[in-house]
Amino acid sequence: MGRTDPDRNQTPWHYKAAYIILLAMVSGWILLIFLKPEPLSVGINQHDRSRFLDMVEGKAYKPYVYRTLLPTTTRVVAALTPEQVANALAATVENNPFLRGAFARFRWETAAAYPYLVAGLLMLLSFMGFAHYTSRLSLRVCGIDETYRMRSLLAVAALLCLPPFFRYTAYPYDPPQLFLFTLALYLLASQRVLAFALAFGLCCLNKETAVLLILVFAFTSRKQMPRQRYLAVLFGLVAWYLLIRALLVYTFRSNPGSLVEFHLLDHNLRLLVSEWNFSDLVTCLVLSGLVFARWREKPEFLKVSFLAVFVPLVVLSLFLGYLNEWRGYYEAYPLAFALAVDTVSRLDAALGARGSVV
Repeated sequence: MGRTDPDRNQTPWHYKAAYIILLAMVSGWILLIFLKPEPLSVGINQHDRSRFLDMVEGKAYKPYVYRTLLPTTTRVVAALTPEQVANALAATVENNPFLRGAFARFRWETAAAYPYLVAGLLMLLSFMGFAHYTSRLSLRVCGIDETYRMRSLLAVAALLCLPPFFRYTAYPYDPPQLFLFTLALYLLASQRVLAFALAFGLCCLNKETAVLLILVFAFTSRKQMPRQRYLAVLFGLVAWYLLIRALLVYTFRSNPGSLVEFHLLDHNLRLLVSEWNFSDLVTCLVLSGLVFARWREKPEFLKVSFLAVFVPLVVLSLFLGYLNEWRGYYEAYPLAFALAVDTVSRLDAALGARGSVV
């Protein structure tokens, strides 16, 4: 496991402040790219089955309405805020040419300025949390010394690699999914099982792919705890997942739509047969090299977790999503990033050793 900063509590406050400011600035830029309707996606308010206000009000189509953590949080915060505040913000946006133009570019309703503000802040915090815990997961599992400089470098790198994932459509539940899934992985790698279970519960409210965390726990924790406790936690996670899913299905039983959408015939077969190109092939080879190089030497937690998450996501994307829609692989991204960090770290160590010999 990676070593942490000595005497973390004595770390100068300006290091911590600079780190938080850096994450906020880079995350803010990534959030703007994520929210902007073009050129990468149609934004969070253009998909007719999952428009922003429909999500917040619980009126969106299935299965999107089930991904309710951020929309419901936004609705609760807005309901607890004095109406005068929301009205004043909406009036400010409507009367300010710059803000009104910005809302028009993002295709947002000015009357809903306050819900957009609340959701935007939650998504910003989610991107920051994702970057922080992706960095800490990579450092911890790969055995790299955890300094603020290295943590900042990896956190920024994790954020800067995100825009290719924004292709097609952006959904307000995507940033929380990145954050919560990565947080759960970090807590599991740290063997903080109770905290992991709490993060898992929030992740279940955010997206049904939280079920993959059960597989990760099942394959990585079998030898880490007594059998009886292992089985109790495993069955507890399954029961918690089923209970939350049942409550969501019941709550939104009257919404239009279906549990899943099939895209094997209308997109994926055509993509596999004729719509890939040379640049796609090169990209896949480069990414595969970074992830799988010296596979046998990589940390066991990363190898097992990545396969437990990535393989089911590919199968799900083949039938229920778009194979080339990278956002469908968000749950595997922090693990793939950590595996790439391990590859680069080993390469750097090998080059350093060779240089010392020469």
